Amino acid sequence: MEQKKRTEIALVPGSYDPVTKGHEYLIAKAAEEYEKVYAVIFVNSEKQCRFSLEKRLEMLEAVCKKYPNVTADADTGMQYAYARRVGATVAVRGWRSEEDLEYEQKMAKFNAENLPGYRMELWHCPPELEEISSTAVRRKMEENGDVSSLIPEEILPYIAEK
Repeated sequence: MEQKKRTEIALVPGSYDPVTKGHEYLIAKAAEEYEKVYAVIFVNSEKQCRFSLEKRLEMLEAVCKKYPNVTADADTGMQYAYARRVGATVAVRGWRSEEDLEYEQKMAKFNAENLPGYRMELWHCPPELEEISSTAVRRKMEENGDVSSLIPEEILPYIAEK
């Protein structure tokens, strides 16, 4: 019997530079849990991105199209403002290490202070995904290494362009 999905709207926020198998894991799991999911690229002015916002959105759309209840989007504003606009009450984030967890807890507090009732669900990634990050993918790309085990199949053509 299929599990009943939660009626809340969820965000899966990130920089997605590029989309990794870790990101896809969170998107797929959120798609199973929630009736409506927005996978959203938020622009972080403190981060220097390798891929343009347009390319990142194309990559995210390529991964999300197999999940009918997931919409890929991009926004230059604050996460809590986007959540308010689309009616989201929860953000889904993954964590791999204590450092990730600490950062995510700070972000959860900030967003909840600005949008009461908005909360963050922190999902620990499975062991096989613990070493995967966008930073690791970019580093391997700089070394002309094989990144196919780190990214969804749909992303390979975008990586080949670089």
